[in-house]
Amino acid sequence: MIVGKYLQRQAKQRPDKVAVICNDVQLTFSELNLRANMMANWLLAQGIKKGDRAVMLLPNCAEFAVVYFALMKIGVIAVILDFRLSPAEMAPIFDETEAKVLITHSKQKTFALRMLREKEDLRNVVFFGDEGGAKEKEDGLYHYERIVKKGDTQEPNVPLREEDEALYLYTSGTTGKPKGVILTYDHLTYFPESMKAMQTLSEEDVQGAVLPMSHVSGPIVLNLMVDVGHTLVIIDEIRPKKILEEIQRNKINYFHAVPPIYQMILNLPSRDRYDLSSLRSVAMMGTVVAEELMEEWVKEYPHCLVRQGYGATETSPLLTLTHDDDAPRKMASAGRCVPRAEIKILDKDGKELPTGEVGEVIARGPQIMKGYFKNPKATAQKIKDDWYYTGDLGRFDEDGYIYILGRADDMVIVGGMNVYPSELENVLIAHDKVAEVAVVGVPDSDRGQALKAVIVPKVGEEVSKRELMRFCRERLANFKLPKTIEFRDSLPRSRTGKVAKRELKVVEEGLKKYWEFLGEHKKWIGPVALVAVWFLVTVTKMVDPFFLPSPVIVGKQLGILLSQLVTYEHIAKTFYRMMAGYAIAAGIGVPLGIVLGYWEKIYESVEFIIDFFRSFPATAMFPLFMLAFGLGDGSKIALVVFGCALLILVNTTYGVHGGSRTRKMVAETMKASETYIMAKVVLPEALPQIAAGLRLALSLSLIIVVVLEMFIGTTRGLGYLIYNSHMTYQIPDMYAYIVLAGLIGYFINQGFVKLEDKVIHWAGR
Repeated sequence: MIVGKYLQRQAKQRPDKVAVICNDVQLTFSELNLRANMMANWLLAQGIKKGDRAVMLLPNCAEFAVVYFALMKIGVIAVILDFRLSPAEMAPIFDETEAKVLITHSKQKTFALRMLREKEDLRNVVFFGDEGGAKEKEDGLYHYERIVKKGDTQEPNVPLREEDEALYLYTSGTTGKPKGVILTYDHLTYFPESMKAMQTLSEEDVQGAVLPMSHVSGPIVLNLMVDVGHTLVIIDEIRPKKILEEIQRNKINYFHAVPPIYQMILNLPSRDRYDLSSLRSVAMMGTVVAEELMEEWVKEYPHCLVRQGYGATETSPLLTLTHDDDAPRKMASAGRCVPRAEIKILDKDGKELPTGEVGEVIARGPQIMKGYFKNPKATAQKIKDDWYYTGDLGRFDEDGYIYILGRADDMVIVGGMNVYPSELENVLIAHDKVAEVAVVGVPDSDRGQALKAVIVPKVGEEVSKRELMRFCRERLANFKLPKTIEFRDSLPRSRTGKVAKRELKVVEEGLKKYWEFLGEHKKWIGPVALVAVWFLVTVTKMVDPFFLPSPVIVGKQLGILLSQLVTYEHIAKTFYRMMAGYAIAAGIGVPLGIVLGYWEKIYESVEFIIDFFRSFPATAMFPLFMLAFGLGDGSKIALVVFGCALLILVNTTYGVHGGSRTRKMVAETMKASETYIMAKVVLPEALPQIAAGLRLALSLSLIIVVVLEMFIGTTRGLGYLIYNSHMTYQIPDMYAYIVLAGLIGYFINQGFVKLEDKVIHWAGR
């Protein structure tokens, strides 16, 4: 599918028909084609040629369509990156692809200028939005609006073939380094072909684009648009209210999205206010779909047909889809194979399984990607003898419909029995008080693995673990029941809205590795701990706390540094992983400090005890280091930075009038945190995690404050009592500090509970 030719045809046949809508921006097919021509000819004039690579770093917007078709017209390979990636994630991709041009929004100006300085191959950066200093022909910066207002509107004459490479789509990289999926112009044919074969489409239709356009869903909906000739509404926010507003305003007929987005819509109390009568069908795909979710959607919107599809970026992306006639009858299935696709189900030995048995899904057909860019090893692991190994578990029924049960690595072996988390999820989501659920496998000493269910209750509902267990027992075998149930305000999400189950597993896996490590090395852990603590305490004594900067200043500087290194989403994940280490530090560090303090009685000095407990974080550092090994490389740096910041904070606080300094520090921290969060600096999907993490971190910090105040105040008071009997007032003063610290802890904790609720509400729940 030479995409540019399709757009050219639509511009001739339907010049005045609206092609793309995004908020208040509308482009007809004629306008879209002319703008794409101007951008394409401008790129050619800059020396960019067929086979070169251009990075598209764009949010959901109308300009995405213009840039995409411009590149497709001249054979420049579009390297499409998620607008929410961190600089650390994107920079290596520029090196790998040797990109010649970057097209982005002015919000990415800082990163773009850095790439322009550092990457020799990068010649030009094109901005849209606020010009932000992007002046014509200055430092390789150009502004999009200037290009499309005075450019050459002639159709570019660049010969293209179906086998030419068209797109590099980088996978999320949840299991390692992101991989670039190579799709040719031929691959772009199959989504429109499959959609037209499985459902009725018309040029009068209006399709909604809900998912990020940087996902594979972006190019495919644009390809379908120029094939069919209908209108595409690009929705720029994944919020239920925004989606419903756009459906109502633009009379959207159909869209596809991942299941959690539909669940968010159904959980929205005000959903009845919106007119969705135009909505003819929706497709749920991208992950396992609970039949209960589909039934609930049909009950709420009976006029709307619900279908399922299955595939991956590597499969262009569709492999199966339910047909118009099949959807009600086969609601629980992911449909039948689309034209020219083949699917088999294999056992662990690679043998094909009969109908009804569960195994790994493999696929073959022209839809399968060309490979991973510059990664032949990964390509060979996924494609064997022309068959693509998906890593998903599924089964066929007697009519040839496939049922997807989840990822093979998500399967849980409970006491030797294979259990699929989706089975338990489907039961729990049917409970009338449950809004969302995710089930993961966690280490278990008795059965090897056990099931853990993470539940998000419906707004205004209260449900107990006992009630849910009773509900499950009535519907499932004993070995399929959850061993633990955890309640949360929200579930962690990937960039496309899927539940990030990896984040739910990491703490349990880290704790298991931590305890295994302690057990294996218990002979030398004690001596190493003593040496580490002695070294850190010695270093601490060498630093005069009166000259250390304010903890608020330190916190701000660390925040600035972190914001340059990682996204706020990554900070949220780091908080989430770090909480287990913090809890262990508080639980182990205090007893360890008491024991070490007792062993050091040879000093017989009250001053030593004061200094020792003032350096309490040093005793906590060892467990933090140990846990870091269990959590992985990314956590090691975070834990070390966190431990060092805590060390500075406590030394500063107790070096200069602990009570007043503590109050000031807590007040400023609270104010700064609320300002940063409520100002929407961070991503909506990360906000609930950050709020919960901050609340827990501050609560634990206040516990440490109370403990430190008690020990320091007591030893100080006893010292004054022994050596200066006239200063006995220090003891009641010390207890006043303890009470004050406790009260501060209580009110701060309550404040963060309220803040977390605000954040969750702000994020669209």
